[in-house]
Amino acid sequence: MARIIVIILMTLHGFALLAQENILKGKVVSPDSIPLAYATVNILTARDSVFYSYSKTDKEGKFEVPKPHHDNAYVMVITYPKHSDLFIPFYAGKEFKGIDFGVLKILPDNFSIKLEEVVAVGKRRLVTQKGDTIEYNFDRLKLDPNARVEDALKELPGFRIGSGGQILSFGKVIQQVLVDGELFFGDDPTLITKNIRADIVDKIQIYEDVSENEKITGIPDSEKRNTINVKLKENKKVGYFGSVEGAYLNGTYNNLFTVNRFNGKEKMFAYGLLSNTGKIGMGYKSLSANGGALGGEFSEASGNYTGKGIPTVYGGGMNYANIWNDKHKFSASFGVSGISASGEDNSFRLINSDAIELRYDNNAEYKRDNNSQNLKLNYEYQGSSNFYFDLNTGTGQTESTSSTVSKITNLQSGSLLNDLLQQRTSDGDNFSLNMNLNWNKKLRNEKQVLAVGVSPNFRRSRNQLHVESLNNLQQSTDDRFNVANSSESNGLNSSLKLSNPIGSGILILGYTNDFSESSNDIKTRSEGSNIIDSAFSGVYDYNHYSNKFDSYYDWKKGKFSTYFGTSILFEENRLKDKLDENSFSNNFIFLQPQMNLRFDFRKDYSVRLNYSHVGSAPGLGYLQPFKSKESLPYVYEGNRFLEAEHHDNLNFVFHNFRLKKMRVFRTTANLSLKNNAIGYNTLITDTSFIYKPINIAKMTSSINLSSSFSIEVNKHKDYLMLALQTGRSINYSSVNSSENQLTSIFYTFNSSFSYFKRKNFRFAINMSPIYESMSYSKNTELNYKGLGFGGSGDIAYSLPFRFTITQNLNYTYRPEYNLLSTSLNRLLWNAAVKKQFGKTSQYGLELNVNDLLNQNNGFNRQQSSIGFSENRYTVVRRYFLLTLKWDFNKMGEE
Repeated sequence: MARIIVIILMTLHGFALLAQENILKGKVVSPDSIPLAYATVNILTARDSVFYSYSKTDKEGKFEVPKPHHDNAYVMVITYPKHSDLFIPFYAGKEFKGIDFGVLKILPDNFSIKLEEVVAVGKRRLVTQKGDTIEYNFDRLKLDPNARVEDALKELPGFRIGSGGQILSFGKVIQQVLVDGELFFGDDPTLITKNIRADIVDKIQIYEDVSENEKITGIPDSEKRNTINVKLKENKKVGYFGSVEGAYLNGTYNNLFTVNRFNGKEKMFAYGLLSNTGKIGMGYKSLSANGGALGGEFSEASGNYTGKGIPTVYGGGMNYANIWNDKHKFSASFGVSGISASGEDNSFRLINSDAIELRYDNNAEYKRDNNSQNLKLNYEYQGSSNFYFDLNTGTGQTESTSSTVSKITNLQSGSLLNDLLQQRTSDGDNFSLNMNLNWNKKLRNEKQVLAVGVSPNFRRSRNQLHVESLNNLQQSTDDRFNVANSSESNGLNSSLKLSNPIGSGILILGYTNDFSESSNDIKTRSEGSNIIDSAFSGVYDYNHYSNKFDSYYDWKKGKFSTYFGTSILFEENRLKDKLDENSFSNNFIFLQPQMNLRFDFRKDYSVRLNYSHVGSAPGLGYLQPFKSKESLPYVYEGNRFLEAEHHDNLNFVFHNFRLKKMRVFRTTANLSLKNNAIGYNTLITDTSFIYKPINIAKMTSSINLSSSFSIEVNKHKDYLMLALQTGRSINYSSVNSSENQLTSIFYTFNSSFSYFKRKNFRFAINMSPIYESMSYSKNTELNYKGLGFGGSGDIAYSLPFRFTITQNLNYTYRPEYNLLSTSLNRLLWNAAVKKQFGKTSQYGLELNVNDLLNQNNGFNRQQSSIGFSENRYTVVRRYFLLTLKWDFNKMGEE
């Protein structure tokens, strides 16, 4: 036995010595010998800079990297934020057993160094990889004068840009865009991609960033954000640039100006716009954030107006940001925005029921106006302790008028059950104030962090509604009433979190308390009467309390990492109705486990598996203790006896990326299960639909699968992507207390090809056939299945004398629905001719046409568990526009 132990010890000792011989190690420090923690150490092949492996330094600045397995010349590249990269060449031959590089000093960017062991790796490639970061070098691109970052992204392999600026990189949606590692006036990526000039950019970096909460608290969590970091050229960080754009023709206009002032880390930005084209030409999220009036009116996928009607949009704002001594960060923004829209909205719905089948037609003419103002302040301090403060406050005003004709028809008999004419006018205002304060401090080491947070909030809203209803089947039935709605709420969220290293991981403990109270006053009165209609009125107080205890463990070992643990949530809702003096309360206890597993075969070759269980208590909107008839013939009724729903979610992701061929293979799967889900029961009467939230007894489910493959197909960097998506969902509803199941299935095949610009020509094409099947357990005549198609194409061609022609085509086909005999076959064709003038092409004249074939129409078709519905509405159609644009640029000049 003793001999066996000795042999085992000697064998282990030999393995240890062998491991030491096959290790590259060293220590990275600053010029004053301070260890640099979390510096990146990359191993690249010297011939073509292809990434081989990487590591990061520990808190003492030490690193270890396995030696390369192949005989070859390599370069070790050490990078650290705001420091010069260090390049160290070496050759790994058969006799190479590893090496200790000793203490390696890297200097800040503002130092100039020249060392014999520091070498350049030749001309920069277009794409390189450093650890888990992919870099695109802009000096390898040939871009038009005054091109923006968005124009450059269209030239890069692996990117796809939506017409509104939404960015996809190798199939991943980019959630955040930074400038030199900092947010550029909020979380709207398009403010950067549509605004920052490409000629002042050195490179962009693609990587996974930590969540906003982790950045604020310093405590790790499981959330990550796909991020682009735009790194500016060092000599282009001082100066100003912007553009002025005026466009008008035949009553259509689109006017926009932007100006940016950079002075190192100090940045200022101002903008203004006025447009009735439905296109805003800049960051749509910023308009929503700086006022809120446009929230939900613009599409993230297209950036265009997606609401109903012909819009007039205005907006403007100013932003300021600065960083002092790398410790103090301050930003402020103020904005105003508004929208006015008018048009028609025609919809119909087929309602399924055991006893009767109904068709509901709704034809409306409307006009609405929204405007708002917003102020946001942010301050961060980073030192021995870190402090974060954020304030966001805004006001908004709304006005609307509409005239609606609603009809309910019995499909079996063809008889008209209801013919309602409704005139509505409303106006309202709202105010909100939200703050977030967080203090955190590293205790004994980098991973032991204490964080304390407080987030107070206040909201107030008021609305006056006047309704005149006339039932044309019963001319004597004339209902005129007013609804006065006001509410105020305030809340306070406080948290205490602690992270502490245990073993090779980090234990995270947390406590969160959330309290909110609101008073709501909704009074419905017949016109000319002071008597409150108690059936459609409520004056009540609502209080919500929650206490949550978190315990999670973040553990990494080699290629494997996991984040797992659970939260215990205690919730209480209290509701008191002051009209009938009734009150009730609900109490809930939820156990919410979570587990995230990840295995990295190598960087950008990984498998992830995530599971979470969430319990959710019904909110105030479900518990409303009275009926509402503001949207006749629909009447909403709350349900104070709802129980909590439980949601299980399982996600799987396989991601494989190879830099040399720009090849990506990605597969994702998601399974979602809901127990006790909140749905609706619809009670059908001769004159109305009364819908009420209920708990669904059966489990609802959805499963979605997606697999994509993309690759650079030739030396010209043309790029091909193929993707297959499929999904199946099961939902339930109840009509007249009779349960109905809806099963939905879809298959989509997406193929896209990008032709990399050469000989002044570039194009991209996308084709997406889709098969849909939707079936009911009852009323099977409402079932639907069919093959649809979507496609798009972008073409750009540069001509002599600085002329450019661009065209965009978007085709949509939806098959006929058997009960309505309606289909959609639409081709949208946009074209433009642009001429540039001036020594630096700073002036541009453009003639463009939107919807050349005049085929645009608002169309929305959807199947729900209650029935089938289709919607057609007014949208912006064909127009011509003549645009004069001036780009000015004084970057790099004091």
